Amino acid sequence: MKKLIYSSAVSASVSVVAVTAVTIWAELAPNLKNFLAGVTGHHWITKSLMVIILFPLVLGLVRGFTRKEVSDDKIARSLWALIAVVLIGFVAIVGFYAWHYF
Repeated sequence: MKKLIYSSAVSASVSVVAVTAVTIWAELAPNLKNFLAGVTGHHWITKSLMVIILFPLVLGLVRGFTRKEVSDDKIARSLWALIAVVLIGFVAIVGFYAWHYF
């Protein structure tokens, strides 16, 4: 169970970074935004599908490559890292749109 918790936290962190990066990149590159919209009809749906694929893929890879039992300390660090990544992603997206708006 600990390996699953750790793998989920790492996978969620990767997913947050990916969505944040693609969101900002798509706003700066209209061709990317048009490509994303062309895949499913709307760029946000495509990004959602990206995460639906990315999260379990990374989860499986991390879980598969984590050979030994995961310590409580490693789990705690991965969860704190997830919190930090979410906050940084939030600030990056809000900051980008605020800067872009003004």
